Order: sequence, then C-alpha cells, then structure tokens
Amino acid sequence: MAVTFTYSNRYKYALMKKLLDISTDTIKVLLMRSGFVFNKDDHATLLNIKGTITASDIAFVDGGGGNDSITGVAAAFLTSGLVNNNRITISGSASNNITVDIISVVAGTITVATGTLTAEGAGASVTLTAEDELATGGGYTKDTKTTGTVTMTAEDDANDRCDATFPTVSWTASGANIGPTPGALLYDDTSSENTIIGYLDFDGDVTKVPPDSLYIGNGTLRLA
Repeated sequence: MAVTFTYSNRYKYALMKKLLDISTDTIKVLLMRSGFVFNKDDHATLLNIKGTITASDIAFVDGGGGNDSITGVAAAFLTSGLVNNNRITISGSASNNITVDIISVVAGTITVATGTLTAEGAGASVTLTAEDELATGGGYTKDTKTTGTVTMTAEDDANDRCDATFPTVSWTASGANIGPTPGALLYDDTSSENTIIGYLDFDGDVTKVPPDSLYIGNGTLRLA
C-alpha cells in the first residue's frame, strides 16, 4: 500500500502570507468518508468539506436523460464553500431530502447524476450541507482529533528542508467499525479560515473492527 500526502495549494499561500504558524497552531486530523477524492486546488479551507447554505430560491431540475441539477438565482453555492465532488445532504425540500454527490458546481448550478432528483420548484427554505468527513460512530468522533504537540526541527542545510513532526494519532474501534475511510485530512484549526494543510491518502479504503485501532504514526510536515 503506497500511502501518499498531498499539500493543498492554499496551505502554501497561507504560509507565504503568514496566515498560520505550524509550530504553535492547533492542527486537527479528520478521517474522510468513502468515495472522497482530495483536490489540492478545490480543498482550500474547512468550508470546502463542511460548507452549508440555506436559501428559498433553490430549485431541483430533473434532467431526463441527462444530468439533474440544483439551481438558485441568488444561492451562493460557491461562496458557501461547496466544491466539485462534495457529498451533500439536502433538507427542507418537499421531495428531495436525500444525500447526493456533486459532479460539478458553478455559480447558480450544482450538477448531479441523472435520475437522482425529483423536479421541484423554488420556494421552500432548503439547506444543502457538505458531508465529506466520516460520520461519528464506532470510536470515531467528528472534528475532535488533534495531532498533539508539533515539534519543529532545526534548519536542515544538508537536506535543504525543514520538518515539523507530531506524535502518533490513533482511533480505536468500539461498538462498531471505523470506516471505510480512504484517508485523513489535516487542517489548521487556529487560523481564521481553518486552512486545509493537506491530505494523507491511504491508497484504498481502510476499515478497523473492534478492538483494532487505526494509526497515523509519527507524522511529518516537510518544507523542501
């Protein structure tokens, strides 16, 4: 299994703008739901995996043989944080209170798979909520785990890099399985925008059954 880590482009920008300080900030670790695919451009802040919007101008369009869509004249789909491939839960509608995966999102239109939605006009107060973190249960609690103390290494001139290390992070399955989860996302909980640092891809879904634990051992954030 080839485990890989990808930094978000927003993290690089935030470092240059001094929007965060890895040496002192609190870093949280989230396990992601099965099917999640990290995008280093789209996944910039926590809002991009937990975005939510409530509006009364949201309508649902049955595309027939083509893709279905969710539309909104003033609904701020993008500014609310929704991005391509989000899994969203719909509530408050008359006929479309379901969970669905976004294919693409642009200003005013969210595209989803054909046969997903029932035609419904605007008028009700509808809420769309991104649900990309693994659900609470089985020993996992959403948005609570931190890396613990981050230790900065000295300037490494021999290898032309600087490392920030943190101790092992773990979750123990209890009462039910943890997962399946394809990876872990790290974000800076201290920064005002909750900058996403990056994503640790497990190279496939991982499931832990009680009493087994899932470990991320001796993590290192490296600037080289």
